[in-house]
Amino acid sequence: MPPVPRRLNRSRPISMWAGGDVQFRVSLSLGLVDGPDSPALWDDAQWDLNEWSSGGVGEAYWYDVTAYALRVETSFGKDRFEEAFRTGRFKLILDNQTGIWNPIAGQSPNFKLSLRPGRWFKVEAYTDITGWLPMFTGYVDAINDAYTSGGFGIDTIVSGYGFSGVMQMDRLPPLETPLPAGELSSDRVIWLLDRWGWPDDFRNIQTGTATLAASDIPGSTLDEMQKAAEAEGGGIFFDQAAIPTFKAREWLKLDPRSVNVQYRIGGPGSDIDPLDYIVDWSAQRIYNDVQLTRRDGIMQRATDTTSWSRYFRRTFKRTGLENDNDTDVLELADRFLAAFAYDRIRIESVDVWPKDAQRAAIALETRLGDLIEATVSTGAGWGYTAEAHVMRIDHVVTASDWEMTLRLDDSQTIPPPDAGSFDQGFSSGFRIGGA
Repeated sequence: MPPVPRRLNRSRPISMWAGGDVQFRVSLSLGLVDGPDSPALWDDAQWDLNEWSSGGVGEAYWYDVTAYALRVETSFGKDRFEEAFRTGRFKLILDNQTGIWNPIAGQSPNFKLSLRPGRWFKVEAYTDITGWLPMFTGYVDAINDAYTSGGFGIDTIVSGYGFSGVMQMDRLPPLETPLPAGELSSDRVIWLLDRWGWPDDFRNIQTGTATLAASDIPGSTLDEMQKAAEAEGGGIFFDQAAIPTFKAREWLKLDPRSVNVQYRIGGPGSDIDPLDYIVDWSAQRIYNDVQLTRRDGIMQRATDTTSWSRYFRRTFKRTGLENDNDTDVLELADRFLAAFAYDRIRIESVDVWPKDAQRAAIALETRLGDLIEATVSTGAGWGYTAEAHVMRIDHVVTASDWEMTLRLDDSQTIPPPDAGSFDQGFSSGFRIGGA
């Protein structure tokens, strides 16, 4: 039989970046401890047991598959403050020349790897300063092969979600006896996690301030948790280690990491160098007529007429909030109006370059909600600086590069200093409809 052709320009597996300052590790959970399908990766003698660091969700065989990993992409968070946190996503490209990642291929008798949808995935990074830190943890949703060079070049694309994706699919019949009105938003989240079976010691729940209406829990576990977070004005997400995290209304004003600048990107004294910015200064982020309504409640409206005079009326409307009183709803409307009634330069995202171990350690310890200071500098000798909260974290890791992108939202909740109405020339020189 003629030899199998090798693909040209074959990518090297992921290992190190920045001259060895950062090491990456990709792992898949391929069976339970002492379970009937406990696997073994014979050729690399990877027999070490590496349990989930929390000891909470279950004891699993974590197999280091970094030697096969060609590319990893992860993303979790949200784009903007007013959105709900989305389910995180990942994509892992593995070298499958041997057929190791196809459990039904029958062509790799030396392997007993039970990779299938539903298994767990994690990617970690190591520096001498931080030790191993999680970058993303989730579960496998799909396993698909990609063929090139007439079928001789074979990669396996493993893709999946964060664990909130599992809870999105979990929808039980409505309760016969609804949960009572008046319980805190955080208590509703705790009840939902308890019903799902998530371990008590593997969650991070702040105490909420909003009280909720009675509910028979008609939606999925994730939908109902997001309803509680929306009524609170906080957030619910799964962090890098898959810990469900509930944030109360004032978390961005009270959490130490959200009120103290964690690091600076660009400008004098920069902790991390920027590679690229996306900046937005537009009317698309302006809302000066905020109309919020709770379920079976009366619409609560917050307006800024000075903003109307500058941009016309720009409405943000939401109905069906789970709050049990209008006072909380009005507070949410006032809070939203304060953040979005006026135009301001918003640094939407930044690609960063942690060029050594110290800067990599800073970047890898980034958490959702962190306050950072970003400076846009130009070769013409001018620039501007903005403080913003981290809303989303993306990573792309290959053998030769590590790209990290931070999605940001402006931290200011007060009008900019130059906010004011247009002069009388606007009113006298412009008439809608000739009136």
